[in-house]
This record gives sequence, structure tokens and C-alpha cells, in this order.
Amino acid sequence: MKSLLLIFTISITTLLASCGGTIQTYEGPELPPEKVATIQAEPNTIFDQAIVYAVDGVESGFNQINAVVLPGEHTIKIRLDKLRGLVSYWTYRTVTLNAEAGHTYIVMGIIIDEDTVFAWIEDKDTGLIVAGNKPD
Repeated sequence: MKSLLLIFTISITTLLASCGGTIQTYEGPELPPEKVATIQAEPNTIFDQAIVYAVDGVESGFNQINAVVLPGEHTIKIRLDKLRGLVSYWTYRTVTLNAEAGHTYIVMGIIIDEDTVFAWIEDKDTGLIVAGNKPD
């Protein structure tokens, strides 16, 4: 029975992980990494995650987890998901990011309860919070 549960969990994880991807949020050809900023989803499990839901008002899709943007100010809508038992909670928070070329940012978040939700973006290299609010 445990083997069957493990196989099921691995299958679902693989299926859901394949639903996401990286989107280019600007028109034109793909630019080199030093000319754009990358926004990545928090490296988390499928049961507790923060993803890039929209950039500058344009929705990226249900499971788009990463985005490539031009340098400058961007409005990032973050979808936060939390699975508790058999109940799934999700909510959205919007933050403003001043993206710098060559930087990679990590979208983070936590749902503590229905009324206590935090979303923020960290610079991957420095660990500094560059947008939103992290709990104390």
C-alpha cells in the first residue's frame, strides 16, 4: 500500500510540475540574461507554493511559475496555494518590483490562516526583500 501511495505522489508531482514554465513578458526576440530580470517561483512543494500569476496586469496562466521581464517597475500578482488536509486554500497578493537587469528574484509567500497572508520577492543572490512584506 505504501508503494502505491509513493507511486501516486510521484506521478502527481511530475504532472503538476510539468504544467508550469517560464514566460517572456516582453515582445521581440529573447534577450540574454544580463539584459533581463528573471522572476522565479519559490522552490517549494506542490502542496504549499507561491507562483507568478500575472505581470503588469497580464495573467500568465494557471501554473506559470516563472517570468522574464525587462528592467524597470513591474506589478506582480502572486498566487499563494496551501493544502491543509483535503482542503485547498488559495489567495492573491500584488507587489511592485523594480527589476534590475541580470538579477534573479524569488517569489515567496505564506498563508498562515485565511486572514493572515504574506507575499514578498527576494533577490536570489543577496537574499534581500525587494518587494512586499515578509512575516517577522
